[in-house]
Formats: sequence, structure tokens, C-alpha cells
Amino acid sequence: MKDSPSSAFLLLLLFVSSSLAFTYDGPLYDYSAYTEVTNYAETWYIYSVSCAMINLVYNFKACVKYHSGYYNDSTMSADCNRRSHFTMEGYSEISCRISNGSLGTIKAQFLPLLWYYGISTKLPFTLSPVELGQNKWSRFIRTHKGNPDDRTHDTRLHRDCFGEAGMLVVSQRIKQYENELIDLLLQHSDDTEINIEVTSASLQPFSEQQWRFNQQYSINTVSTTTNYIRKKAVIKYKLTLVQKRKRAVTIHVSDRQGGRLQGAAVMVEQVSRDFPFGSAIAKTILGNLPYQNWFVKRFNAAVFENELKWSATEPKPGQINYIFADQMLEFVRANQISARGHNIFWEDPKYTPAWVQNLTGSTLQSAVNSRIKSLMSRYKEEFIHWDVSNEMLHFDFYEQRLGPNATLHFYEMAHQFDPLATLFMNEFNVVETCSDDNTTVDAYISRMRELKQGGVSMDGIGLEGHFSVPNLPLMRAILDKLATLGLPIWLTEVDISNKLNEETQAIYLEEVLREGFSHPSVDGIMLWTALHPYGCYQMCLTDNDFHNLPAGDTVDKLLNEWQTGIIEDQTDEQGSYSFYGFLGEYKAYVETNSTKKIRIFICISVFCAADGPLYDYSAYTEHSDDRDVNIAVTSASLQPFTKQQWRFNQQYKINTERKRAVTIHVSDRQGERLHGATITLEQVSKSFPFGSAIANTIIGNVSYQNWFVKRFNAAVYENELKWYAIEPKPGQANYTIADKMLEFVRANQIIARGHNIFWENPKYNPTWVQNLTGSALQSAVNSRIQSLMSKYREDFIHWDVSNEMLHFDFYEQRLGPNATLHFYELAHEIDPLATLFMNEFNVVETCGDVNSTVDTYISKIRDLKQGGVSMDGIGLEGHFTVPNLPLMRAILDKLATLKLPIWLTEIDISNKLDAETQATYLEEVLREGFSHPSVNGMMLWTALHRYGCYQMCLTDNDLKNLPAGDTVDKLLNEWQTGFIADQTDEQGSYSFFGFLGEYNVTAKYDDDDLYDYSAYTECKAVPEDPLYNGWVKTTDSDSAVIKASLTTDNSTYKCIGTVIAKSGCWSFLKGGFVLHSPANYALLYFQNSDGREMNITVASASLQPFTYQQWRTSQQHKINSERKRAVTIHVSDVHGDGMQGAEITVEQISRDFPFGSAIAKTILANLPYQSWFLERFNAAVFEDELKWYSTEPQPGQVNYTIPDQMLEFVRANQITARGHNIFWENPAYTPAWVRNLTSPELKLAVNSRIQSLMSKYKNEFIHWDVSNEMLHYDFYEQRLGPNATLHFFETAHQSDPLATLFMNDFNVVETCNDVNSTVDAYISRLRELERGGVSTDGIGLEGHFTIPNPPLIRAVLDKLATLQLPIWLTEVDISNTLDKETQATYLEVVLREGFSHPAVNGIMLWTALHPYGCYEMCLTDNNLRNLPAGDVVDKLLKEWQTGVVGGQTDDHGSFSFDGFLGEYIVTASYANKTANSTFALCQGDETRHFSIQL
Repeated sequence: MKDSPSSAFLLLLLFVSSSLAFTYDGPLYDYSAYTEVTNYAETWYIYSVSCAMINLVYNFKACVKYHSGYYNDSTMSADCNRRSHFTMEGYSEISCRISNGSLGTIKAQFLPLLWYYGISTKLPFTLSPVELGQNKWSRFIRTHKGNPDDRTHDTRLHRDCFGEAGMLVVSQRIKQYENELIDLLLQHSDDTEINIEVTSASLQPFSEQQWRFNQQYSINTVSTTTNYIRKKAVIKYKLTLVQKRKRAVTIHVSDRQGGRLQGAAVMVEQVSRDFPFGSAIAKTILGNLPYQNWFVKRFNAAVFENELKWSATEPKPGQINYIFADQMLEFVRANQISARGHNIFWEDPKYTPAWVQNLTGSTLQSAVNSRIKSLMSRYKEEFIHWDVSNEMLHFDFYEQRLGPNATLHFYEMAHQFDPLATLFMNEFNVVETCSDDNTTVDAYISRMRELKQGGVSMDGIGLEGHFSVPNLPLMRAILDKLATLGLPIWLTEVDISNKLNEETQAIYLEEVLREGFSHPSVDGIMLWTALHPYGCYQMCLTDNDFHNLPAGDTVDKLLNEWQTGIIEDQTDEQGSYSFYGFLGEYKAYVETNSTKKIRIFICISVFCAADGPLYDYSAYTEHSDDRDVNIAVTSASLQPFTKQQWRFNQQYKINTERKRAVTIHVSDRQGERLHGATITLEQVSKSFPFGSAIANTIIGNVSYQNWFVKRFNAAVYENELKWYAIEPKPGQANYTIADKMLEFVRANQIIARGHNIFWENPKYNPTWVQNLTGSALQSAVNSRIQSLMSKYREDFIHWDVSNEMLHFDFYEQRLGPNATLHFYELAHEIDPLATLFMNEFNVVETCGDVNSTVDTYISKIRDLKQGGVSMDGIGLEGHFTVPNLPLMRAILDKLATLKLPIWLTEIDISNKLDAETQATYLEEVLREGFSHPSVNGMMLWTALHRYGCYQMCLTDNDLKNLPAGDTVDKLLNEWQTGFIADQTDEQGSYSFFGFLGEYNVTAKYDDDDLYDYSAYTECKAVPEDPLYNGWVKTTDSDSAVIKASLTTDNSTYKCIGTVIAKSGCWSFLKGGFVLHSPANYALLYFQNSDGREMNITVASASLQPFTYQQWRTSQQHKINSERKRAVTIHVSDVHGDGMQGAEITVEQISRDFPFGSAIAKTILANLPYQSWFLERFNAAVFEDELKWYSTEPQPGQVNYTIPDQMLEFVRANQITARGHNIFWENPAYTPAWVRNLTSPELKLAVNSRIQSLMSKYKNEFIHWDVSNEMLHYDFYEQRLGPNATLHFFETAHQSDPLATLFMNDFNVVETCNDVNSTVDAYISRLRELERGGVSTDGIGLEGHFTIPNPPLIRAVLDKLATLQLPIWLTEVDISNTLDKETQATYLEVVLREGFSHPAVNGIMLWTALHPYGCYEMCLTDNNLRNLPAGDVVDKLLKEWQTGVVGGQTDDHGSFSFDGFLGEYIVTASYANKTANSTFALCQGDETRHFSIQL
């Protein structure tokens, strides 16, 4: 029976139209602009306007060109003789020449960015109100009638700045009378005299009504993008029309036969907006449901106000906290709100974490790298944008410290970690005003181009939009010019100054939002209106009870205006209904007299996600039969292979496709190749994915997990993601098991395939699904895809979407032939990074299954692709009985022509065969798959259950290999490079042939037996190999301090090393001594430090001798590797070609390593002393001025005057300062009044001391010595209990969380004779504090030496280095019991040992100068003339600084040198061209490359 015209089946057709009918006789605004240089000017004409206009808005365009450069010192305003004025005479062209003249007091900035060429410019300005008589408008701006030298003409018009190169802008409201004159002054922004030409200028007036019409016109219609090609004087334009805010839509309704239906009821409602319009939010939104509901009702985009900024996520080094940001991200995710990432770095130093401000060189570089990696890895693909270096036009904190390429590095690294995020440049005062020289529109464009030329992925323009009084013509003109870059423009932080009342804020906000929304190049708008209890940054939309303020009313009004709303109507005589809608998603209902209401979805946008579309339920099937047909065959051949030849071909392909030749070259720092260097390398991961199915049986089964992880780098869930496992009953989705399995694969860095979304075989569909039909089934499958893919977005590398669709078609039978297309489309939309597979059996296993021949497979893939499906992978299950290898290879060859990744996804061998035969056939299949160049991965179908496996197991339930498991292990071993140890050849090279993957490579070259810096602090069950001294344990005591001493025939060394030895395990003793004269014998003693007899066992003991030269060599080796870095400077011309012979001069201007001295109040007002100090040191510590007895000599009489003044000195000179100290445990140096306090009184006093000191100097000192010399004294713990020190550290950390808290003590590194402060006692005390929860972040070693023992110093530092905390030598000096020459000698020994040790982060001398001298050792006398120790310091400072390096670039345009870490200035010269730049040299193993262009 035929369907009647009123049949329930309706065909919906959508046609898009760009037409819009309107009647308007005013001027249309021209959105074009230019940023390129041109040698000529274009001509613009004035439109006719009517008389007596009110609120005129003028638009000025001009081309401006420089002439002969700079003039002498006379100011432009001093000469008003040579001038011309703008005239407006009917339709006449306006042009003028302004040469070295002042034309009034309205200034239009012009920046000297482009010389010798013209620059297209726009200059809008506003005049309101205007009083004009009939036909007087043409004389509005005219030449001055009168004496041209008369400088007393109208000067009432004044504006500081309204213009710039390429965007000249003047805005002024005036009252205009007939004979009055407006002078427009074009002048250099810094008032330097130059010649300026202006031509092709025009002023175009718009009434306020016309301006608003143009806004609405832009909203309603297309935007125009003009591409122009210039050839001599000919300009060709290409016009591109792009719908930006609205589109015309026509709905055609017809019956099944295509007959159009008149009078069908149509209802359309917009359910989401396409244009991103949002606001900043803060952590105040968390848990605040009214605020959340209010926000979600209005906005579809958000930005976190402060919660992603570095100061919020890492207020103290290493203490990263993303809790608030994570919770806010959950909120925006849950509500499908787009989020901008703001920001990675803020260039304004006052908003940079205090601890970061104190970093320099390599430590700062390491910190910023860690910041980018941590932030971008955690939030990869979570934020659509990232503001990388915020406000870089105003501030340059990082480039000052890390060199001019720092920003380039930030963008490059951010792009690497999140390549899908759009990286923005975000700045204020670009669109708000043109009075800020830092952020003119051309400065913005210039900076963007500079970054892009450096290779940066800079994809977005961020304009903050913090307005006071908005100038709309200026705003539009700037947006026009930025639009020429063809990048998305966002207004990112829009608000109006709180200096205005709320009503005025609302008025100006509406102006800004209308201008932004109507501009075709603006892609999104964000308000900066995060709500706090105290209010908002500048402007709030609501009060704290969510009652709208005037600005909120404005936002609601515009949101309502910019949304289509609900439309109800009927189709016309042609069965059509048309409407004009804002871009976004719509739901529509169509109903005829005899049908139910049918819901459809419309997406008016470029890219849309369909939800619930109507499907065609017709379907077609094809079948194969045994009918007789004629078959012609030509060019047929059979090529024989022996088994050996077949295997040779496999191995050949493995060698060419799965392996690669590698050559390792070993050289010293000077580039000399090293023959005989030992090379060890080991493959640590495989590139080729080889894995197996797993089931829920792996959860909690550690043995099974270890077995799996040892073998495989890929996994697939056997059943746990299938629909019947996840949702056995409708609406009862349970992902618990799948989640636990995902935790396992994630934790072990195993990639996982998603198997599967749908299984077309009806018997494997949930029972309740089998009973669904039509819309109920459609709703269920949509829900299944949405639920599964959203939950596991980007967790699985592949998804098998419709499993085994060549054999079964459960869903297409019920939902129509396009059902599978819909599944793939929706899956791709939800997880665009996942590779979507077609997965099928009997494709590669056999050719006897007509449903799944290779051509059927290919045909199905092509059908899906032609339907628009993102089909990216070929899945071949591989359930073999007897494999046919030639057939398998032939099928893989044919599938390879599709150029899609091929995976063997479920490999096993039928259990109808015995285990040995299974293993034999498995090896054949795996070798064939691994050797084929188009196979990208292989998965076994061998998930282990208590009952066994699906068809084939690799092991039994005790994880003992079965024959198939032996095969897998054999092949895994064969297909991995394994461990290699060898030596470099005469050319310093070593070559090998390795499987693709990751390798650990170690190269070692023994040069005079360089010192081994390794050490151990843990007590071990078995001693390690010999290392200088030995391993010790006791049997008579739980623990004891064991001291090593040495006696020779002419000397006795009382202590050469100590260790706290324990019973039952081995403790490591490392020490040393200097043998000053030859000895015939030596006795090494190990004894209890208190002389008691006990049994001591020593194992793996050794003594390794070094000559003085060898010791110094090892020092220099460490200095070269830890304190210096190789640099190559590349010099190129403007085309990027290297310039040979360029002169290079490099000078180090600051050092990275902190090297300083104590200072006392004697430095105040002593300019010679200050100058002497600043010439040498970059760090300081106050000798006594912060100690308690100095700041509070009497209870309650706190006085910080002296330390404040000293702090001003170090601040002013950018010197790093240590805080010394909060408490001194030695009672002799505790204030007398404190010693007399009772316990309760003392507790109050110490709390007050910490609060007072740390609050006052919060973030001022990089370190604080909290409890000084606590290994020797315990004044406070005796009186306040054993937890007193814990309390001090905790309270100090709370008061100043960014400061590094140090434990500081003497006789740790100076000697081993002091049992109170052995290295093990120090370590033990640190660990005790850590167990108590104390944040102890630094190791302070005072270093008051008499006779230093360099091997002991190094051994102690080695052992402390195992704690991986910063080590500082905090108070270095040499005893005054020695003469000054000897002091100098020993000082050099100590400083060289400290500077060369890789674990030492800074050195401070204890040499504050007083009239009486110094504590133990002075560097100078009171006239600041060097003493011997001062000469040593100056010598080492010179030695440890690169100084000035010069030379010429080689034939590649490169110049290389080795430099100490720090900041450098480099000058490159060639012919008459010179360029200067700076760069920072941070710690790193690779050569630092720096480029300069001449």
C-alpha cells in the first residue's frame, strides 16, 4: 500500500542561505586593514552624509610615510609655520602633508617601526554633540583663516594619545561652531622631530544609529575577508564570505514519496550557543550550588581567575597542589563548559612566586621546565587555550634572566606537551587605549611575528579588555588590524573600572560587548567577574545573593538578544519553513495532522554534533551462491619458495622494518674522539606493540601482573568493556572492574585497546537491548557511546566500534543502513584522538568465509569512508586453526594498499589441536605478522581464567609456561636487542643494529681513575663492592659510632672517617686522609668512639690512592661538567643563511652559583665597603643582626632597624640573602632574659619570636637556619620537651612557606673527631625531623676549619648528597691560630673542594668586616686592601668566571665555547651590521644553541 501524503514518515531537508534583505542608505563600515609595508598609498573617499547629525563617529584612514629620519633637538611644537589642514569639501579626496609641525594639542602617536615605506592606517574618533547649520557639515574641518603663524588658535581640544603606526586614533567630544578649527597632529610618540607624510586620508562620519546598524549588520550577515594581490599599480581583491553569528535555515517537510507538506507545524528552539561567552571563576564556586546554577544558566565558557597561576599551584618549590584547579575542572567538565588555561607564566615579577624570583640561571631554567611539564602534562587537552607568557609586552621577568629566547622555549615546550591546545599571547591596553607605548597594536603584531619567525606555535590573540571609558571606533580599528593575522581573537578579561559607578559600568560594558560580538574576527568573549565574598576584581554582575547588579542586567539582556529563542510556525505552500538563527544547536519538532510530533536536531555551525537524527530504515543485502558464471583469468603466476627462503624473507623484513643501525660517538668536551671508551647499552622498552588480552582475573593477582608486565607492552580487555559486562540491565552501568584494570595498565605504562563498543552478533548483546526497537534502541546506543567514550576519553589508543560487522548486522537491521556510520561519527566526536577500528574474524585466517573476504573487508571500509566515517584502523582477529602463511601475507599485502594501520587483534590457535601444535602454529603466525611491514601491532587472545583460556593459554594457573608460552618468550627474547657491553674504536665510535625502542646508554672513559662520588646511608644486609674504605657492623651493641684512624711509621691520624654501625646489617664508612710524606707501613684502626671494647666486623674495605694532580683533575672534571656548559652561537642573515667570518664577543655578566659572605651593620653607609662587596659577591648573610639577642635584647623591645637597612642594601643590589638564625641552641648566645623564663613563658616567647621575625621578613630570605647547632646544644628541648624543634620548623614553615628551612651545624665537614656531629649523626637527626613531619629542606655545613682534610670533606659531602637536599657551606673560614698565608692556602683547598662537588649549591664566607677585624679570618684590612685570603678569593672568582670570549664564526656561521653557568651578553658584527643580545646558560648536558640574525 502506498504511503499517503500525511504519512508519519517525514523527510527533513536543511538548506543554508546567506541572503539578508535590508534597506539602509548610510555607509557600511569597512573592516579591512593592512599590516604589511607598501610603497604607495591607496585612496579612500568620503561618503555623502546628511546635515545636522548628532553623536557623529568618524573613521579616518591614511597612509603615512617617514622621510629623512631624526632632526635636532628643537621640539615639534615649537614650529607651527609649515602645516596643512584636513578639509572636507563634498566628495573631494582628502590629503595633506604634515612636515615638522605642531598642529594643535590632540596627539596621535606614531611609532618608528617601519622606515622608507608607507603603512596603511586607520584613525577613528568621536565628536559629540555636534551643532551644525544647514549644509555646514562640509566645512567641519577646514583650513585656518588667518595668519598661519598665529599660535593662539583654538587649543581647547586636548587628548594625550589616540594613535599609533597603522592605527592612528583620536577620540574627543567637542562642541563645534562654524568658524572653529580642528588641527590633527601626527607626531613621533617621544616628540622627536621627524618628517611625516600623510596621503589618501579620509574622515568617514557615522551617526550612533548608523554605528549600531553596522554592528547588527555584521551580526546578521557574513563577514568579509579580503585577500589582495598587488602587481605594480594594480590591486586585485578576492572576497571570502564567512557566516559568523547567524545563518539562514530552511526546513523542507515532505512525505515518504517526496511530496512537500503544507501546513505542517514547526517548532524550533535553540538549546546551545556556538559563540563562546563566559566569565572568570574562582574557587569560591566550589560547593556553592546557587553560584554554579547561576553561572551554568548563562555561560558556556570559563577561565580560572588565579587557581592555575604558578603562585597558586606551587607556592613553595616542589610543593605542587592542583586540588582547587582539579575541582574547578570537574565542575566545567560536568557542565560541558569550555575552559581557557590562564596562565603558565606571568611575566610581571610581582605575580611570580617569591621563591622563583630568587632563582637564576640553571635553577630557574629547571624550575620553568618543571612548571610547564607538570601543568601541561596534567591538563593535556583539558583546556582549549593556554596563555603562555602573560603580559609579555609590559614585563620580561624570564627573558631578563634566561635570555631573549626564553619565551620561544616556553611556547615550544607547551606545544610539545599539549599539541591540541591553542597557545595565546594575552595582553592589556591593546584594545582599551592607545596611550600605552608598550602595547600598541603594531607592537602586538610585531611581537607575534617575531615569535612565529622563531618557530613558535602561536595560534591565538588574547586582548584582556580592562576598560575605563571605551572608545568604540578605536576598538574596532584595532580589531580590524589584528584580524589581518588570520588568528582567533578573544577578549579574555573584560570588565569596566570600579572608579565608575555601577550604572556607568553597565552602559560601557554593553558598548564593549556589542562591539566585540559584532566584530567578525572575535571568536569569544570572557568577562573578568569572578565572585568573591569581598566582591570582584573591578566589576561584579551580581551581589553575593545573586541579585543582578546593573552589569548583570546588561549581560542577561544581551544573552537573551543573542539567542534565537522559541519559534513556532507552519510550513508554506512549498512545504518549507525558513528562519534566521544564531549559530548553535537547536531542537525542532515537526507535526502534521495525522502524525505524532517528531523531534529533530539542527546544528547551525561549521562543525556540529548530531543527537538523535532521523534514519532511513531501508536496507540492502547481498549473498553469494553457486550459480554458473563465466570467469576470465589473465597474467596468473605461481611463485614457489622453500621454507628457508620464506624465513629469509621474513628476517629480511624484520631487519629493515623493525631494526635500525646506530652509531655512538664518544668525545671529550673539546670534541676529541675517545678510543677505548667503555659502552654499555640496554634496550629498556620496545617500540612494536605486542600484548595480550587480560580479564578481571588479573586484579589483585600480583604474580599474574608481574608475569604480564615482564612480557607485554600492550593489553586489551577480554570482556570487561563489552556492553553486556558494563550494563547488564538498563541504566545500571558499572565500570568498577574496567576501572581497576585501567589502573593496572596505566600504572605500568601499558597501552590499551578498547574492545568493544558494539558487538553486531545478537547473542552477545545484552538481553534487554535485544528487545528494543526504533527510538528506544537509538536512545540506548547513543547513551552507550556517550557513557563509554566520555568516561574513557583518551585512555584507549583504539576502539573496535562495531565488532564483526561483516558477519552480523544487529544494529543496521533495526536502525537502518546508516547506523554504523552514526556509531563511528559519534565515537570520533567524543574521542577524536582514538583510532577507530573495524575488527573482524576469518579475514586473514581463511578465504573460505564469503562474508569476510579481503575484498569484502576493503569494500566495507570504503563504504564507511565514503559516508564520512573516520575509519583509521584495520583489525584482523586471527583465530587460526591451521594457518596458511602465503594466504596470510597476500591478504596483508592487499589490505596494506589502504595505508591504514593493521593490527592482529585476537591471535590464538584452536584448542582442537594439541599444545605442541598450537605452539608451532603460533610461532608461524607471529613471525608472519611481525615481519610484515604493514602490521603495526599484535595482540594475543590468551586472558587467563581458572578454567583456562578462550582457545589457547600461555601458562597454567601457576604461571608455569605451556608450549605456547615458551614460544612467546623465545620470540620476545629474539626480538629485543638485549644488553651490550663493548668499547669504542679508533675513531671513538661504536656501532650496533638494534630493534626499535628506547635504550639506556652509558659511556665511561677512565682518565687517571676519576673519583667515584657515590655513597650509601642505608644499612644493608649484604655489603657492596669495595669503595675506598669499607662496610662495618657490630655484634655487641644495637648501634655505635665507629671511628677509623690511621697510624704510619711517622704520623698518626686520629680520625679519617666515622659511621654509626648497627647490629645485623652493614653500614657504609667513607673517609680519607692526606699523606704528606712517604711511609713504610700503615695501620688502619676501627674502634668505638668512646673506647669501649666491642666486636666490629669490616668487609669490602679498600684504600684508593690519588696523587695531588689526580685529585685536582677530578675537581676540574666536576667543575667542567657541573658548573659549565658548551655553547654554540649561530649567526645568520635575514634569510637564515649562516654567516662565516662574523666577529663574536661574549661576556659573562652574572654568575649562577651563589658565592657570598657574611656582612655586619658596619657595611651600612660605608660606600667603599659596599662597592668592594658588590664587585665580588652575589649572596650575603647577616652575621648577628637577625639573632634574637640583637633584635630583642629586652623582652618586648623588638627592633629591626639595622636588619631592615641591611636588607635594603641587598635588595637594591639584587643579592640573594640567607636568614641566620631564628634560634641558637647554645645557651651562651640566647638572650639572658630568655634563659630565665619558665616553660610556659618560654613557649609564648618562642612563638612570638617566630611570628614576629618570619612575618616581617616573609619571602625576603631564601633560607632560614631554624635551630642553629642543634647537634651540640639543646637549650629549648631541655625546657620545652623533645618536640620543641619540630614545633619551630613547623611554625616557621607556616609563616614563610616559600623559604627553605635549614639545619645548620659545625664540625660535620671540618673534622670527624666530634662525635656529636658526625655525618651519620647529622643524617639521623634530619630523618628524625622528617619522621616528625618537619619540612627540612636544606643542609647547612658551617665550615670553620683549622686544617682541612679534603678527602674527608668530599666523603662527608658524598654521603650527605644521598639525601638529595641542597647543601650549602654556610660560614666558611680558617682558624686565626694560623698565619695569614696558611689561612689563604687552606681557604683555597676548602673552596675548590666545595665548588667542585656536584651536591654543593652555594658557599658563604664568614668574613664580615669590623673595625677590630673579623671573627676568625678577614679578606681585607680596614682600608679594603686585600689580605692573602682576599687574594685567593679574587683569584678563584676570576678563574670561575668566563670573562670576555671572542672569535669569528666558522664556515657554518657558528662560534662555540665552554662557559660557566650564568647570564651573558653577546655581540655579533659583520661588515656594517651589529647585533647585541643576552642569553642565560643553565645547567644541562647538551650544547646550548643560541641564534643571532644580522
